[in-house]
Amino acid sequence: MLLRARTLWALTVLIASVLPFNIDVHAPIIKVGEKGSYFGFSVAQHFKGDTPVLIVGAPRAESGQPNTTKAGAVFSCGLTTISRGTTDEWCRQEQVEYIDDSQFHSPPNDLNGRNLNPAGKNEQMLGFVVASSGKKEGRAMACAPLIRYHKTAAYPDGSCFVLDSDLKVKSVINTCRDLPRADRHNEFGQCQEGFSGFIDEERIITGLPGARKWTGGVYTQSILDLDIPDYTVDQYTMGTNGPDAITNLFASHDYLGYSVKSGKFGFHYEDDETLTVVSGATRYRQTGAVVFLKHSKNVNSKSLGLADNFTINGLQLGSSFGYAIEVLDLNGDGFDDLLVGAPFEYNTTYGGAVYVYMSKGKQKSRTDQVFHEPIVLQGEGIFSQFGQSITSLGSRHKLKGKKIADFAVGAPFDDGGNGAVYIYQGAASPKDFKTKYAQKITSKDFAGIPAAKNLKTFGFSLSGGVDLDGNKFNDLAVGAYASDTVLLLRARPVIDVTTSIEKGVKKNIPIENGDTSCDRNAKTCFTLKTKLNLDTIQRATKVVNFNENIFECHLEVIPSGPGVLARGRIVGSKNATSYKWPCGRGLDHMRDVKQEHTIFIPKDNADWLNPVKFRFSIQLLNDRKPSYPREGSPPVDLNKYPVVGKFGAVNDLEIGFDKKCGDDEKCNADLSVSAIPEGMSQENGTYRTQVGETDSIDIRFVISNKGERAYQAMLYVYYNDDELDIPQLVKEEKSKVQLIKSAKSYSSLLLGNPLEKDSTVVLKLKFKLVRGEKEALGVPLIFRAVTNSTSEEVNPKDNVWEAPVEVIKKAELTIDGNSVPRVVHFGPGKTYRNYEGLDEDKVGPEVRHVYTVTNKGEWSVKGVRVEVDIPVALEDEPLLYLLSQPMISGNVGGKHKTLPCLVPNVYVNPKGLKVDKARDLDIDVVSEVTQRREKRQVDRAMEVASASLLPSMKVKDSASGEVSNVVDMDCSESTIKCATVVCDISMLSKGDSFLIEFRSRLWNSTFINYARSDYIQVKSSGRIAGVRDKGILDSEEGNYASAITRVYPDRPNLQEGVSWWIIALAVLAGVIILGILIYWMYKCGFFKRKRHDGYLHQAEMTKMADWNS
Repeated sequence: MLLRARTLWALTVLIASVLPFNIDVHAPIIKVGEKGSYFGFSVAQHFKGDTPVLIVGAPRAESGQPNTTKAGAVFSCGLTTISRGTTDEWCRQEQVEYIDDSQFHSPPNDLNGRNLNPAGKNEQMLGFVVASSGKKEGRAMACAPLIRYHKTAAYPDGSCFVLDSDLKVKSVINTCRDLPRADRHNEFGQCQEGFSGFIDEERIITGLPGARKWTGGVYTQSILDLDIPDYTVDQYTMGTNGPDAITNLFASHDYLGYSVKSGKFGFHYEDDETLTVVSGATRYRQTGAVVFLKHSKNVNSKSLGLADNFTINGLQLGSSFGYAIEVLDLNGDGFDDLLVGAPFEYNTTYGGAVYVYMSKGKQKSRTDQVFHEPIVLQGEGIFSQFGQSITSLGSRHKLKGKKIADFAVGAPFDDGGNGAVYIYQGAASPKDFKTKYAQKITSKDFAGIPAAKNLKTFGFSLSGGVDLDGNKFNDLAVGAYASDTVLLLRARPVIDVTTSIEKGVKKNIPIENGDTSCDRNAKTCFTLKTKLNLDTIQRATKVVNFNENIFECHLEVIPSGPGVLARGRIVGSKNATSYKWPCGRGLDHMRDVKQEHTIFIPKDNADWLNPVKFRFSIQLLNDRKPSYPREGSPPVDLNKYPVVGKFGAVNDLEIGFDKKCGDDEKCNADLSVSAIPEGMSQENGTYRTQVGETDSIDIRFVISNKGERAYQAMLYVYYNDDELDIPQLVKEEKSKVQLIKSAKSYSSLLLGNPLEKDSTVVLKLKFKLVRGEKEALGVPLIFRAVTNSTSEEVNPKDNVWEAPVEVIKKAELTIDGNSVPRVVHFGPGKTYRNYEGLDEDKVGPEVRHVYTVTNKGEWSVKGVRVEVDIPVALEDEPLLYLLSQPMISGNVGGKHKTLPCLVPNVYVNPKGLKVDKARDLDIDVVSEVTQRREKRQVDRAMEVASASLLPSMKVKDSASGEVSNVVDMDCSESTIKCATVVCDISMLSKGDSFLIEFRSRLWNSTFINYARSDYIQVKSSGRIAGVRDKGILDSEEGNYASAITRVYPDRPNLQEGVSWWIIALAVLAGVIILGILIYWMYKCGFFKRKRHDGYLHQAEMTKMADWNS
């Protein structure tokens, strides 16, 4: 809600300060010159007799004079819609150099009686400066700063041509013609007169920045003297000496004369005959400066000297402070104010600046400051060159009886080089001046007009303060030389209407007025009157028809400041805080137009100290905008498109409440707060309590008010949100305390609105403990309570209570170790040359050591670390051969998770056996016997016996008395190599357990040498570590355990073998005996037998042979 109120207040202020201005961008007068001529490099508003025209300089145009190249030209352009061409309907090229027009049509040899260099007019930059007094029948001026005189030398003296109202040359200004130039540019051989210029009804001023090695200079001449045929010099700074000479202050390359103007700023010497000439010196001390020169009409001295050595210096190196200057009366006090451009001043957020110096009035002594501290305006683009051109828009409107002047600032390289112009409005005082522009005009505003598409350097030159179209509102001419274009932006007529609000209560709004006519949702109600009043001058203009409602009136309730809500409600409006209606009928003949409104404050309003703020504004009911006319048609009549004036069109009113706190309407409260944590002991200011996970901390607060009414009395309670849940409010009976908000680390409670004098509020907050990331044993929780209100607090010292609370949290962690299986047998161990890829069951039986970590306490534990020592090798022979990375398995946040433990890779399957992954994490320890080692536990009596590789022990069973020969293999033996495995358990809730499994193979071949032992005990050891640093009080009992595997020899398979030579002899003896036996049997005829069927066969064969024969 607070953020919303701040945003609404900021938006309200923004809307109020950036209303549309009256410079029209929809129907401009556009003139486009020859491409590359720099048409629009300079521009001035002028009257040729009574005909309004724009004087436009095109310093790189072909003049048309024989034997010249890009000499430049000056044009006068009428207010027509012909944007291009060569006829006078478009623009007319004016001959501004020769008194005798015929000389312009001949090759240049001399100029008005003075010899020219043969190439002296080539690229002379005629039209670099054009200026006009802006008055009917007034004079004008055009300058060519690079014109070169003399036949045998080429001195760029520069010249300015003074023109009459018809733009015919009356005289030529060439100040340096009689000054020494023997040392060329080191003296006055490169004056470049006409680099800047100014003309009004009384005087001419020109700048000569090249004089005396670019030290620069300024020349002034009275207008009255121009009627004298001879070229008389009035006053100038060049070549003069004395205590006020510029050489006492300036050096070479300071560029004095870069810009020039004049005014009466309040210097002690200024009167009807004496004023101050002001000039920019853009490279003075490398930052730039503005110098003030005392100028008097009636002195015979030609010296134009410094005014009390008064200068204003730039602030940033290379900023070109003084590049452009303008003199105008911003606040209507009768004294001129000064604008200074520094287009190259920049940082990472802006480019270019304009300094606004508002006069303090007439100096009472020579040491008094003339100007207030400057107001700085900054360009929006880093490369915009904001401040390269500045012009006054003249005094249009009145403020408190004074005419207020506005001005425009050019930023020709804003928007990527397209350019922009910013409009600012004057103000009654420096504190009232708004640094936010009233209107921004960019080249994109004319993108829909074919003649002004793709404008570049828009705003390079400006001319304002003259009403050319006769609608009594000053217009603005803008040049864009890179596009060879000039635009005349005319002003729409302004209807100046004054708005006001009258309140229907005498002083303040009663909080409870008992008015039964109020809305049923109202705490209180009252009336307002809105009024419209038309400026008497505006009544004569008749630009609108007041026989009908031409305005839309708007009454709204707005925030009175940042963080303050708009609390009033307007009866009859659809949007409770905003009401619009048509208005203005008869305003031209009535003194004012009024309307009454009923306002109520709702019952749920909490803020009775801040006033309610209302804004009454108007705008045109039908705010039409003109369209750009067709080429050749008459210009749009902007009198048909008026706008409402900004001054007086918006009016604000604030009304406070009757707070019943005394005659001064200030409420001085005296709040205090104290608290008692319940059920706790206290020692040295620290409270102590022992809790389980379901316990809470209860604190009783007592708040008292011994002063006047405390509006919006609040209690803010701050606590450790990482360990405490949002508190619950336990109110006393009939208590009006409300828990308004609970956010991270604090809760806010409304105690009363108001909390009356001599009243006391008692409340209790219940904080439930939760797990936190930052728990630390012994570090107490900090509770802090602050009470305040929107009333003034007379004794803030007792508004704060703070106390530490030490919370003792008990947890009981245990670790159990098991071997699965508990007993194994080893047989004869076969060795292999290469174990890579060998099935794991070839090397020995599977053994799993499983550890179970359980939280048997009342408190959840985070960050438990378990360390297990596993005997992995006996010297260099594997012992418990780890097949895979040890794993930890359990529930985290209600989800089952399996995570790896940390163990060096060198201990996990170093020989590359083929591992059966399906056997991992196949834990079944229900039927196994837990093997936990307590500190004082003794299972059996042991006595050390003789040993082979490892010492064996004679272990006598305490029950049967049987004595066994036992070998222990654990990490306490120096010949055993162990791997320390680290397993981190992120969260172990109350009653939860985690299993840690170490799957291995008992390496058979390592145990062959212990076959004579009755059995071997292979033992791993586990322990809980790192818990004491996690904010949990845990007993060490049960924090150590071991897993023991009892290994027995497989004796039938382990009988002692016979030596090979004995076996060989036995086989040989057997063979010899068998041979003797066979021989004896042979001799005895055992292998010879009588066969009777053999003789029968022979007889048969004989008979058959006889028959055949």
